[in-house]
Formats: sequence, structure tokens, C-alpha cells
Amino acid sequence: ARRGLPIENNGFTACLGPKTGKIVWSTTEYYVTAKCTLSARDGRIYIGGFNRSKEGTNDRFVWCLNAKDGSLVWKSDAVTSALNVVTVGKRFIFSNALRKKGNVYDHKTGKVVASIGTNYACCRFTMSEPYVLGANMDMIDLSREGKLVSTGPAIDSRECLGAVVSNGRIFYTSQASGFVVSQTYGPTSKKLPAVWERP
Repeated sequence: ARRGLPIENNGFTACLGPKTGKIVWSTTEYYVTAKCTLSARDGRIYIGGFNRSKEGTNDRFVWCLNAKDGSLVWKSDAVTSALNVVTVGKRFIFSNALRKKGNVYDHKTGKVVASIGTNYACCRFTMSEPYVLGANMDMIDLSREGKLVSTGPAIDSRECLGAVVSNGRIFYTSQASGFVVSQTYGPTSKKLPAVWERP
């Protein structure tokens, strides 16, 4: 047995009451299959992962559960993986796959409605709709079939970390070197000259 579960179970997902810590519901049918965390939005939980969901298959899925009772809302089309986090926005649901394509999912059905051929390593993307921000300050427009609209500087050979948006800036920290880059965007970028243009 693994983690106190019968050997036929590959994983476990549970909802705990925030005040009591008691189990509200649990399932061994839908679970993170490694290298991913849970996401939640509007009463739904999204689960991805890197490993195969069942022995004897190479398929991986994103599962969408009802947060109230753990029932399955939808199971995505088969994907190569869904790493780090299933990013859930108002318009788009996105997940990256290790050295494969990233996928955009339909909110209602889980069908893959678009894919982007990023070929990143284990990058975690940050969403600011309709954009996802990835490694090396890459900005990808999901509303334009995954078009790369901005990139660079390319400071990270590992491509495992994503950018973060905060206070009118985009920040990126390289995993390989720890080097930190900050860029401006929107109206702020028009007011602030580049470092090499300042007195």
C-alpha cells in the first residue's frame, strides 16, 4: 500500500472543512499525477499532472471536479501532460506540457480547443488574459492561436519558471542563474525610459 491506500489506488484527492479539518468528500478516481498542484475557480477544482493516470496507458488528462462534492464535471481530451498548474482564467484554461505543446481547454467540456507549440521545459505560466507569461519573459496571446507577441531577454536555459505581474511590472527570475529581470508594460512603459537611455 502507498500512503495508507490500497495498492490499486494511484492517488487521492480530498476536500477538508476549513474550520474542522474533517473530510467533506474524497476520491481515488481523480488526483494529481505528479508535478502539478490543484487550481480552483468558481466552484470547480482543476487537476493535472505529469505521470500516466492509469497503469497500462500513456494518456494524461486534466480533470474538472465540482468543489462541493468531488463529482466529475469533465475530463479533458488526452494530453501529453499538464505540468505545475492548470491555469484558469475567465476566458481561458491553459496547461503546459514538458517539451511538448501547451493546451487551451473549453470551459464547459474540457475539449482541447487550441494548442501552442512552445516546447518549453517545465515552465509554469502566469495568466493575464488573454496572455500567458512564460520563460524568458515570453508573452503568448491565447486569443490569437498562441501567437508569441513579446520575448526576451533569453536569460534562462532551463525554462522552468514563469513571469510574475506585480505593481505595473513583469518580473522574471532565472532558475539557472538566479538573475532577476523586470520589465514595464502598458502606460508605465511609455513613461519610463530604458536603463541605457537614462542620464
